[in-house]
Amino acid sequence: MRNKGIRLNVQYATINALLLAQACGTMGFAANFLLGKGFSNSLFGIVMTAVSIVGAVFQAVFAPIIDRSDTISEKKFISWTLVVAIAGSVLLLFIENIWLLIPVVIVTYATTAAAMPFLNSIAFLYEKEGVTINYGVSRGTGSAAYAVAGWIFGQFLISHSPALLPWFYIILSGLTLLAVVTLPDPSPLAEADASFEQGKDNAGSLSYPDFFRKYRILTLVFFGMALMYFCHMLINNFMINVVGAIVGAEGASGYQGTAVFIQAMVELPTMFLFAQIMRRFSIDRLMAFAAVMYSVKHVVVFASVLTGSIALYYVGMTLQMLSYAVLVPGLVYFANEVCAASDRNKGQSVMALASTVGGLFASFVGGILFDTLPVSGVMGVGAVVSVLGTVLVVLAMRRRGA
Repeated sequence: MRNKGIRLNVQYATINALLLAQACGTMGFAANFLLGKGFSNSLFGIVMTAVSIVGAVFQAVFAPIIDRSDTISEKKFISWTLVVAIAGSVLLLFIENIWLLIPVVIVTYATTAAAMPFLNSIAFLYEKEGVTINYGVSRGTGSAAYAVAGWIFGQFLISHSPALLPWFYIILSGLTLLAVVTLPDPSPLAEADASFEQGKDNAGSLSYPDFFRKYRILTLVFFGMALMYFCHMLINNFMINVVGAIVGAEGASGYQGTAVFIQAMVELPTMFLFAQIMRRFSIDRLMAFAAVMYSVKHVVVFASVLTGSIALYYVGMTLQMLSYAVLVPGLVYFANEVCAASDRNKGQSVMALASTVGGLFASFVGGILFDTLPVSGVMGVGAVVSVLGTVLVVLAMRRRGA
């Protein structure tokens, strides 16, 4: 059993790493690829909004099907998404017409994003068999892979066309597919047990309006997180625009790759040590501190654009370790503390929804903002919105402690 546990943890971490490296190429460098194909910022924003929506629909449609099916498993679904991603990536190499490119991009990118929640479900099934998957190590491995991939993509794009990025998608999807196919199947009993528990949880689940009325503190946090994540995704989705405004268009991809590397790597210590940090500080203090640091990060990025300082921009990226890296695991613990046992699944889904909502608005509104305002103006808007989000989160923590 011990050898099986080690092997499963290694394979699981490897799949996380490959999926997040692929996400770096598709989502982190989407602007490089699509703007290079002639997209405007507004059209790029609309397409990325559609990617998020289609990915969420894929998850919502297939999750209950997988739960009820005896033939379609999480592992098979992930494998199918990777096959679609490979086929779509091949088409991306040859399609030049923008209007033909849009649906292929949406399906290819969305299927990549849709796989991750089902990978999390597989870990839960293994735990039903008595094998513990180390989430911290797996998530940390994924962040490290994202960082390394970001640096590689950035260096590659200094001297190569972004039109070649789909080759990376094909390679990474193929390697991920191989790792998933060779992953041992969870036992049928574990899957049946998980489906039964999911059915029990859903039976008494609150509607979203009822949930928000019951947990007003969590409602404040939800809107605060959505506002902060708006600026976070403005920076991430349109990073080539932001970095280009600081250093100029020539060679901006190389600086972008370095920024992605820094941002992802500094997350690792915080996420690995979060359990120990929780023993020293209450979750309320950690959430309030991280929310403040999130806005500090966004103000620093705004200042870096105003001053044209790439060094200051890199400083902003290092603040990821005190903001995003605390909030991501912190939200899980916070929702668990606030919600009754019967509402915890809903609480977790609501916290995840906050980042989705913020990301959707960042993609859609961000594209329009970048087409109508200078980059400094867009980052100024983002910083103000982020500060408003921080105020809501801090108010929620103070109200809870009162």
